[in-house]
Amino acid sequence: MYLLKNSFRYSRFVSIIFGLIAFSLNSLRHSRFVALLSFTAEKIIDIYSISGLRRFVNSLFYPARLWGFVDRLNSRLNFNLLKPDKIFLLAYASFILLSSYTISLRALVFLLVTLVFFVFGFTFAKRVSFREGDFKSASLKAGVLLYLFSLICLMLDIYYVREIPLFEPIARKKLSVLLTYTSTFIVLAGLMIASYIAWEYYNGRRNRSNARVKVFTIALITTFLVTLLGFRTQTLVSLLGFTFVMYRYALIGNFEIISAMASGLLAISAMGAYRAIRMGYALGISHVIGNRVGVTLSIYNYIVNNLFYVSHFSGYNVLLTGVYHGRIALSTFSSFLNFIPGPSLGPRTIVAREFGVTGVTLTSTLLGPVSLDLGLIGSVLFLLILGVIIGLAFKNSIATASPLATAFFSILFAYLLVGIETGLVDFNVFVLFSASLFISIAHLAEGSKG
Repeated sequence: MYLLKNSFRYSRFVSIIFGLIAFSLNSLRHSRFVALLSFTAEKIIDIYSISGLRRFVNSLFYPARLWGFVDRLNSRLNFNLLKPDKIFLLAYASFILLSSYTISLRALVFLLVTLVFFVFGFTFAKRVSFREGDFKSASLKAGVLLYLFSLICLMLDIYYVREIPLFEPIARKKLSVLLTYTSTFIVLAGLMIASYIAWEYYNGRRNRSNARVKVFTIALITTFLVTLLGFRTQTLVSLLGFTFVMYRYALIGNFEIISAMASGLLAISAMGAYRAIRMGYALGISHVIGNRVGVTLSIYNYIVNNLFYVSHFSGYNVLLTGVYHGRIALSTFSSFLNFIPGPSLGPRTIVAREFGVTGVTLTSTLLGPVSLDLGLIGSVLFLLILGVIIGLAFKNSIATASPLATAFFSILFAYLLVGIETGLVDFNVFVLFSASLFISIAHLAEGSKG
């Protein structure tokens, strides 16, 4: 561990990354557009500070009797739930048990082998030592600026479609990929703002009721806005992300986090049932989860069994190395950035074409695309890297209590849990995971100076 720490301290690469972050922040401070956004944000905060409006919001979101009852329940549920490695394993097990489809023993063993490496990567990353870095003052400003910019992109996205995708599911196909990806960063921005407010409470600078009201208000507004795009993934990521932030800074306890996860599951099921009804299918809320999970697992099961079959009868060991040899991973970038050579189709579309399906995309669990692309070796490395990134983000949040680190951990872990079903193959998700890794490295570099 000493060698690892010193390798970060003297790494030229770390110095470059840290310099880029500092340059980006300085550039933002001197930008006229950013100055305009900052002025707008300050006026919004001033409007909220009007005593009458603040009292109304407090009474709406913070009924004293209700929260007193909840706090008494939390005092009886006094244990730490925020253990990412265990939550991830439990979520994956629940995912399989809820399914209407039973996977084969081969697919199950394939899955268990890769999960072992996730736990190994997470455990290793947690041993890295962090010191507190000077990123707190930038968290709130950066969060507000990103929120306003993402909100503009979201409004433009919906304006060009002339329909709200939440109520017209077919409108999702008309959305701009660039604007939609940018719009989803409103969740990260909301988490950054909420983390800063919660951090103030955690350090005694704000009372609990005030912090709760503001964070809940931000959470509800952000979740509502991102839900307008009609993607259940973003809704669930927002709900889970804000839940993790509030739990990390002790704004909520175990009762609320359990309730939030149950509410999130119900909300996603309701959205799925509503979409099915709008598309002309009679599908109840209780059937959405089992059927959706069953279809996704059946695709993953087919992919793994087919790898075994081809390896056994053809003599080519595609079980270990996969079929596409990195082209699916490359399509995450080439399908979004035209100047990158590679497939023009996205990862989920490539998986769909493998099954002869056109016109729609197919999800095949977290491991489906990577197992088809790179086989068992690629899947093991993929889960190992995910474990390391999640472990670093978690340790950074716990060790430094940094609002920025907490926001990134919360959104990454939320995407990971949702990705059990949807996969992690989108360009914006790659950007988030990469940015989180850079922030962890930057905290290491900043801490090494002390």
